[in-house]
Amino acid sequence: MLAVADRLANQELVRRLHKAVARIDGIGVISPAPGDAFDPLAHRWTDTRKAARRDDHERVAELLAPGFSGPTGTVIRPAQVAVYDNEGE
Repeated sequence: MLAVADRLANQELVRRLHKAVARIDGIGVISPAPGDAFDPLAHRWTDTRKAARRDDHERVAELLAPGFSGPTGTVIRPAQVAVYDNEGE
Protein backbone atom coordinates (compact mmCIF):
# COMPACT_ATOMS: atom_id res chain seq x y z
CA MET A 1 0.00 0.00 0.00
CA LEU A 2 2.81 2.43 0.82
CA ALA A 3 4.39 1.92 -2.61
CA VAL A 4 1.05 2.75 -4.21
CA ALA A 5 0.67 5.85 -2.02
CA ASP A 6 4.10 7.06 -3.16
CA ARG A 7 2.92 7.08 -6.78
CA LEU A 8 -0.38 8.90 -6.28
CA ALA A 9 -0.83 12.57 -7.06
CA ASN A 10 -4.21 12.76 -5.28
CA GLN A 11 -3.33 13.75 -1.70
CA GLU A 12 -6.73 12.66 -0.37
CA LEU A 13 -6.12 9.11 -1.61
CA VAL A 14 -2.61 9.19 -0.13
CA ARG A 15 -4.06 10.22 3.23
CA ARG A 16 -6.64 7.42 3.09
CA LEU A 17 -4.00 4.81 2.28
CA HIS A 18 -1.83 6.00 5.18
CA LYS A 19 -4.85 5.73 7.50
CA ALA A 20 -5.53 2.19 6.22
CA VAL A 21 -1.94 1.14 6.93
CA ALA A 22 -2.17 2.62 10.42
CA ARG A 23 -5.18 0.38 11.17
CA ILE A 24 -3.22 -2.82 10.53
CA ASP A 25 -2.73 -4.71 13.79
CA GLY A 26 0.78 -4.22 15.20
CA ILE A 27 1.63 -1.19 13.06
CA GLY A 28 2.57 2.03 14.85
CA VAL A 29 2.34 5.48 13.33
CA ILE A 30 5.31 7.85 13.48
CA SER A 31 3.92 11.38 13.26
CA PRO A 32 6.17 13.98 14.86
CA ALA A 33 4.59 17.33 15.65
CA PRO A 34 6.04 20.68 14.65
CA GLY A 35 8.72 21.60 17.18
CA ASP A 36 9.72 17.99 17.93
CA ALA A 37 13.44 17.25 17.67
CA PHE A 38 14.52 15.70 14.37
CA ASP A 39 15.27 11.99 14.91
CA PRO A 40 17.32 10.52 12.03
CA LEU A 41 16.30 7.00 13.10
CA ALA A 42 12.58 7.69 12.72
CA HIS A 43 12.40 10.71 10.39
CA ARG A 44 13.51 11.40 6.82
CA TRP A 45 14.60 15.02 6.26
CA THR A 46 12.72 15.70 3.02
CA ASP A 47 12.57 19.50 2.96
CA THR A 48 14.26 22.40 4.75
CA ARG A 49 12.65 25.52 6.19
CA LYS A 50 14.48 28.60 7.45
CA ALA A 51 14.37 28.74 11.23
CA ALA A 52 12.90 31.93 12.67
CA ARG A 53 14.57 31.27 16.03
CA ARG A 54 17.89 29.69 16.87
CA ASP A 55 16.08 27.19 19.14
CA ASP A 56 14.17 25.81 16.13
CA HIS A 57 17.36 24.51 14.49
CA GLU A 58 16.95 20.82 13.54
CA ARG A 59 13.37 20.67 14.81
CA VAL A 60 10.43 19.43 12.77
CA ALA A 61 8.74 22.25 10.88
CA GLU A 62 6.03 20.14 9.22
CA LEU A 63 4.99 16.51 8.87
CA LEU A 64 4.88 15.75 5.13
CA ALA A 65 3.96 12.05 5.40
CA PRO A 66 3.61 9.78 8.43
CA GLY A 67 6.03 6.97 9.08
CA PHE A 68 5.27 3.48 10.34
CA SER A 69 6.85 1.03 12.77
CA GLY A 70 6.38 -2.69 13.22
CA PRO A 71 5.25 -4.62 16.30
CA THR A 72 8.74 -4.54 17.84
CA GLY A 73 9.15 -0.80 17.24
CA THR A 74 11.39 -1.28 14.21
CA VAL A 75 10.94 1.55 11.72
CA ILE A 76 9.33 0.21 8.54
CA ARG A 77 9.17 3.63 6.92
CA PRO A 78 10.45 6.87 8.46
CA ALA A 79 8.16 9.88 8.69
CA GLN A 80 8.90 12.41 5.96
CA VAL A 81 9.40 15.83 7.51
CA ALA A 82 10.43 19.39 6.74
CA VAL A 83 13.06 20.51 9.22
CA TYR A 84 14.10 23.96 10.41
CA ASP A 85 17.70 24.81 9.62
CA ASN A 86 19.57 28.03 10.29
CA GLU A 87 22.94 27.00 8.88
CA GLY A 88 24.77 29.71 7.02
CA GLU A 89 23.67 32.51 9.33
